[in-house]
Amino acid sequence: MGSELTTPDVHSLETRDESAAPRWRLHDVCPEDAPAVCRLFEECFGQPMSPALWEWKYGSGRGHGVWCEWSGEMVGHVGVMQRQIVWQGQIADAGQFGDVMVRADQRGGLHDLHFLLASTIGERHVGHGSAYPLGFAFSFEKLRHFYEHRGLAIRIGRMVQHEWRLRPSRRNVRWTSRPLDLTRDAVLVDHLWEAMRADLAHAIVGVRDAAYLAHRYRNHPAIAYQMHLVYRRWPRQSVGAIVLKLEPERAVLVDVVGAVRHFPVLVAQARRLAYQAGKPALHAWIDSAHAQWLASADAHSQDLDVLILHYVWTSTPDIETVRDAWWLTMGDTDYL
Repeated sequence: MGSELTTPDVHSLETRDESAAPRWRLHDVCPEDAPAVCRLFEECFGQPMSPALWEWKYGSGRGHGVWCEWSGEMVGHVGVMQRQIVWQGQIADAGQFGDVMVRADQRGGLHDLHFLLASTIGERHVGHGSAYPLGFAFSFEKLRHFYEHRGLAIRIGRMVQHEWRLRPSRRNVRWTSRPLDLTRDAVLVDHLWEAMRADLAHAIVGVRDAAYLAHRYRNHPAIAYQMHLVYRRWPRQSVGAIVLKLEPERAVLVDVVGAVRHFPVLVAQARRLAYQAGKPALHAWIDSAHAQWLASADAHSQDLDVLILHYVWTSTPDIETVRDAWWLTMGDTDYL
């Protein structure tokens, strides 16, 4: 079992009345707790989390978790995953909150377990002087009041979805693509990422080098992504990388890497590949502050009920320095 967190007034709650709320004990998640985390995930979300997926998210120091014990059982959990970012021109680590789970019979009440878990893990891992100087999360409008009212997090942005209906197009004699091979193309991808990093110097952007693409997409234990290198035919020059996910009713442009001026080319190639795969539409998520960078005249765009939250329970950067500052795509989620 993970080590117990023992601050008595906050982390171990006990009542004198045996009919009232039970005692909760919080622990750090250790590798041996992974099977219980996976069971709780399926109980709360109705879909499985494999041990391999837990390892992909949290293993080898890639994240931390806090879990709650009641009567010898795991009844709550929250995780924070490492996301390497470029912020104010420097490489830093952000904490991405996820896998927030509270068993149904432990929800609500005077001592809210959701709040207890989220505040505790932040106190341990997020904020000035901690592993992650800032924390963020994707969430939904229905939860916004809870986070803001409790002083845990504040909305700083929203995700937007672009949709392109697909139809045949003329062969492009200037641009094309091929499958991306990260073994031989790593140097190319790193150059493309450096160009993107320079163009997004004003933003907070997650690192998208070859090592990141390998872990995030090639090594994902549950989802099969397609990665393509987009290049100019003559003179031959790589201009970007795109990540696609083919779903039954659509294709999704999950991520892009390259100079901003080449984004229209990357979207066009994604549309071509999606059409060739027999999909009727291509979708892409992007934060609202940068939505126009992936948009086109024929795109149908709509706000999503997916908010970007900035963690404020601990000493983190002033909200005005991060509001509408993140560059985020669907690839920045840990669940899509």
